[in-house]
Amino acid sequence: MCKGEVDLDMCGNVNVPKIIQYRESGHQEISRIIEELETLLSIYEVDETMEVVPFFKLEVVIRYLCEELGYEDRGELEDALSCDFVTFLETLPIVELNSERDEVRRIDIKEENRPMKMTLKVETREDLWRTLVKSCECTIEIAELEFVIEKSRKREIDSVYNFISQAAVKLSDHLQGAHGTNLDIEKCICSLRKLLDGEKFTLICKDESGKSGFKPSEGVVFEEL
Repeated sequence: MCKGEVDLDMCGNVNVPKIIQYRESGHQEISRIIEELETLLSIYEVDETMEVVPFFKLEVVIRYLCEELGYEDRGELEDALSCDFVTFLETLPIVELNSERDEVRRIDIKEENRPMKMTLKVETREDLWRTLVKSCECTIEIAELEFVIEKSRKREIDSVYNFISQAAVKLSDHLQGAHGTNLDIEKCICSLRKLLDGEKFTLICKDESGKSGFKPSEGVVFEEL
């Protein structure tokens, strides 16, 4: 059993996403793309006079991202994503995609949010590649290991796989920087890596802000804190 908790912010800057299994894409570049996407989709702030958040045409969004980030065209943007742009959008819980009309909009973040506990039984490879939006108030617990990823300075968007992988990497870096051995940390790293190899486990997210979520969310148990 691996007991402990890790504050990834204290181990270095890991608040950058790498979406689902497209692992060859750089964390920083994916982060830049998501930040610019949110900037565009948040132009229209929801107020009491606006009933719905407006959609943007995909061609407008792609052209904006290319101009702001220096990509020559859609092809070059998708090369950076290592996937089709629509596939990329489908992994993001922060947006709603209308494929029939080639439109996208952000999810209304002004709806009421309550403190929430989300429990996911990770039993398949597909579960590892679910996308998780982790707000800065959210903690991630691996029940079987009594291991906790603590709150962060900013929201993070990544796959379950990459959250665990980054925790293992940061613990390993910390161990190397300590210039010594720590059997407890070494066992913890080993246990985390076994989860990535297919060992079943229970993931528990507790969020006082209620602004975290999974995509897809099927099979996730939601409870109010």
